Formats: sequence, C-alpha cells, structure tokens
Amino acid sequence: QKEAARAGFIKMARDHDYGSTGLWTRLNCLNSPWALNDVIEIVSNVGNKVDVIMLPKVEGPWDIHYLDQLLAQLE
Repeated sequence: QKEAARAGFIKMARDHDYGSTGLWTRLNCLNSPWALNDVIEIVSNVGNKVDVIMLPKVEGPWDIHYLDQLLAQLE
C-alpha cells in the first residue's frame, strides 16, 4: 500500500491548487525500502508544489545531510 499512497499523494498534488495553504508530505524512513522512491517520484512529479517534506525516525545529522544532497540533485 506504500506505493499506492505515494501515487495518491502525487495525483492529489497535481489535481488541486492549494493556493497559500502549504502542502506537506511525510516520507518513509530512510532505511525503509520505499524512501528513495518516495523522494525521487514526489520531487520529480510535484516537487514544485511541495512546501515541506517530513523525514521520520532521523537517527542523526547524516540523515538530514543525505536528504539535503538528494533533494539538491533532483532540483
């Protein structure tokens, strides 16, 4: 159901204009088998609409650094 939830978020983000309301999403944790595809698919498809990406279960600053670098590559 993880892939279906990701696809649903992307569809919702594409289909609606949220105006001044911020659009947030929560990824799966980085050590899950879904995290990398979460980031790549969401940013590639609707990254211009997403205001906040929440990263759960952060284990240290290296997790933030990794996500920061990945986002920079995708942007």
